[in-house]
Amino acid sequence: MKNTIVELDILAPSERPPGFLFEPFKWAIPNLIAMLRDQPEYLSDLVHLSRTRMHLIGTALAHVEAKPSSELARVLFRGSAEMILDATVGRQPSGFKRAVSVMPSFLMEAENYRGLVKASR
Repeated sequence: MKNTIVELDILAPSERPPGFLFEPFKWAIPNLIAMLRDQPEYLSDLVHLSRTRMHLIGTALAHVEAKPSSELARVLFRGSAEMILDATVGRQPSGFKRAVSVMPSFLMEAENYRGLVKASR
């Protein structure tokens, strides 16, 4: 069997709307598209993304004010939960793992993630 690698151009959001795989990310779509445009090697990670990682990404992006760097993209898509939280929140909130288990199948508002982390102090 022959494997073929296909390079996909990731167009700017204004050129092409995000597809249904991005719908759960709501407010974080522009940041995700920017990270994937700069680093398309993480596209396969998006396809295999768990609900837990989606909420970790939401928590991280809710706590990052600047455009996500290439190092942050690597941590978000391939790092452990601890790495993601340490790099963006600065700590591992108590009860976070349990909270993620009851979160919806889409990203909550950024304020909710910030409130969740603040409440765990």
